[in-house]
Amino acid sequence: GGSTTGSITINFNATSGNRSNDASANVMNGLISDGLCAGVSVAITGSGGGQLGVWRLNNNNNSYTGNTSVTTGTLIFTSIADAGVNSAIGAGNGLTVGSSSHVKYVGGTAATDRAITGNGLFYNNGSGALTLNGTVAAGLTFRGNQSFIVNGLISGNSGISRTDGGTVFLNNDNNSFVGDLSISDGAFRAGTLFNNGTNSAIGNTGRLVLGQGSGTVGRFEYSGVTTSTDRLILMRNDAVGTTGRGIVDILTAGETVVFTNGVRTNSSAIDRVAE
Repeated sequence: GGSTTGSITINFNATSGNRSNDASANVMNGLISDGLCAGVSVAITGSGGGQLGVWRLNNNNNSYTGNTSVTTGTLIFTSIADAGVNSAIGAGNGLTVGSSSHVKYVGGTAATDRAITGNGLFYNNGSGALTLNGTVAAGLTFRGNQSFIVNGLISGNSGISRTDGGTVFLNNDNNSFVGDLSISDGAFRAGTLFNNGTNSAIGNTGRLVLGQGSGTVGRFEYSGVTTSTDRLILMRNDAVGTTGRGIVDILTAGETVVFTNGVRTNSSAIDRVAE
């Protein structure tokens, strides 16, 4: 028995599990709640290197009101909801994706207004799109083969990245992050594309960096009206003899984009596609 008027943090640490297999993890099926505390937060850490250090939260009725943070290792979770609504990661206001962490969503189509912070790897490995209506910190890498719909404001002194198939829809035309939009696989889609120093769906200042040193294709999809921008496009292929490349796709027939600073490349191919 007993109670506390303060808040507490429950620490989950693991040295086992398999990050590549969403079903192979240390599993928590039980309910995590505040109980008699003023508030409970959950912190995930993992060690052991490589694919190890994996926790999976399966209880979609977790009601703890503190935030969830992942500093190292991997968190797999089955549901997310707005702040104040129970989910596998509780009912808190935010989710922190630390720089040495992998955070993997494996539920159905969902939306949340929780703040997403950190500069780690955030996966949508679920069965539908994941919509982010809260603020998002720059530095995040979007991963997984399902789409993200980002309506919330992205800000910070770093860029954002996309790896794996699927599309990240950047719907907030006032994004203010300062850094590159990097796409090594999959796509970012945006409807505004302004000069450096002006907020737009792709942030305030930075380059479009497409491709990587492998056979994958980074794709930037523009869904807006005819415009021009001084943003530099960098087509990157770091490994000699590989076929990694980038695509700039103007989605609306008859619209054009003029890149006044041109394109720099060491890639094997540049494609311009009009649909």
